[in-house]
Amino acid sequence: MELELIRQLQSIATPALDLLFQLLTMLGEPVPSVLIFLGLYWTVDREAGEFLGYCLCSSLLLGNAVKDIVQAPRPIGEEGVRSLRVHTATGHSFPSGHTQSAATLYTGLGMYLKRRGPQIAFALLILLVGLSRVYLGVHYPKDVLAGLALGVLVPFLARWLLARVPRQRLYLFTALAFLPILLISPGHDFYVATGCMLGFLIAMPLVHRRLPFRTDVPRHAKLLRLLLGSLMVGGCHLLLKILLPSGEGMTVLRYAATIFFALAGCPWLFLQFPHVFGGGTKTQK
Repeated sequence: MELELIRQLQSIATPALDLLFQLLTMLGEPVPSVLIFLGLYWTVDREAGEFLGYCLCSSLLLGNAVKDIVQAPRPIGEEGVRSLRVHTATGHSFPSGHTQSAATLYTGLGMYLKRRGPQIAFALLILLVGLSRVYLGVHYPKDVLAGLALGVLVPFLARWLLARVPRQRLYLFTALAFLPILLISPGHDFYVATGCMLGFLIAMPLVHRRLPFRTDVPRHAKLLRLLLGSLMVGGCHLLLKILLPSGEGMTVLRYAATIFFALAGCPWLFLQFPHVFGGGTKTQK
């Protein structure tokens, strides 16, 4: 039944639709998600960025934990199914990680903006990312529906929990809750998620206590933060990939260090060079 739905959707395929859906699916991939999250954290609203970062890390852990427990196969290679952008289809099939990441990111942004127009646009974008995963032949419809449900759930659950549990305690509890997954020999992506949460967990107390950077800085400073900060974070990740040996433990360390540098290292640099990045020590956005 689901294979037939994939085949029916792919029956309308054209080169233009192939390009469109590959562009749409990129909106659920790590690079755009990280750029949007860091742009919010560095240049718009530090508290909102922290919330979105927690949601993304938690969603990544949750989605990959479910993947490794269920271990559902993908439709790649099934008769009559044409699969595109296969190199981004890592891990198991259920739930769709792209859909879940997009749902978490854009639901969180919609909650922050609190305006109907952007919220409708974000909802449409999430649906299109999900549809792209089926059109590209890398997920079944049920994978997309599960990713959509989990992705939307995470920001609302996070907001509810943060109103009741001190945030540092909640961050720690979230990380500890997923440790048992390591006992089932999870896939590479779960180690990536673990590293991201570890980096977030270590960085946030330092930021609150020692790095009270502000985001109400001139536009040119915001632009430099986004451009130079993104280049430094990308360079940090690439350098660690070259220097550190292979292995899942090193994967955790590499992603933890990269996220720590993005969340604490870059703000430290912002404060050291206020004439470049804007400065001050106010904690307000």
